[in-house]
Amino acid sequence: MAGSFLKQGDASRESGDVFSADRLYSDALGVLPAEDSAVAPLRCGLLLKRAEVLHQKWQHKDALDDCVAVLNLGLERPRALHIAAEACRALYLRQAEDPELEGNVRSHWMDMAVHYLEEASATSEDPALQRRLRAWRREVPPRPTPVPMPPFDWSTVPKNEKANYFGCVDRCSAERMFAAVFCPNLEGT
Repeated sequence: MAGSFLKQGDASRESGDVFSADRLYSDALGVLPAEDSAVAPLRCGLLLKRAEVLHQKWQHKDALDDCVAVLNLGLERPRALHIAAEACRALYLRQAEDPELEGNVRSHWMDMAVHYLEEASATSEDPALQRRLRAWRREVPPRPTPVPMPPFDWSTVPKNEKANYFGCVDRCSAERMFAAVFCPNLEGT
C-alpha cells in the first residue's frame, strides 16, 4: 500500500504537482507501522522526499522537522543534513527581511544551517561543499555584544549611603527592634 502511494507521489513530483506529491507521501507515511525497524529505510526515504517537496512549497519548518526525524533514525544522514541546512538558510533569509525581529533570533537559523552543513562536510571532501560552507560562515551575522558597565566611583557617595547600599542600616533602630522582639521585659529601658 505504501509502495503504491510512493510511486504515485514520485509521478506527481516529476510532473510538477508538489501539493499532490506531499499528500501522497504523507498518506504513505500514515500507512507504515510506527515502530517497525524493517520499514525504517522506507520511512527515511519517504520523509526525505516529503522534506524536499515541503522545501519546494516554502514550508521550511515542516521540512526541517522531517529531516530531524530522519537524523533520529540514523539512515541517509548526508542527504538529510543537506536538506536541513537548506531549510534553515531559507528560514534565515525569510526572517532577515523582517525588521521587527532581533538579530539573535534571525541569526539562530543561519547558525543552524552552518551547523548542519558542517556535519555534512565532515564526512565529505567535496570542494564545492567546502566553498559553500565558507560562504555561509561569512554570511552568519555577528553576535550582539553586551554593553560594558562603566566603572563606578564610590568616592562620590556619602558614607551613610554606602552603609545602606551594603545592608548596614541604622543601628539604633535595629537594636531597639531586636530588644522588642526577643526581650519584651526590657521595653521600658
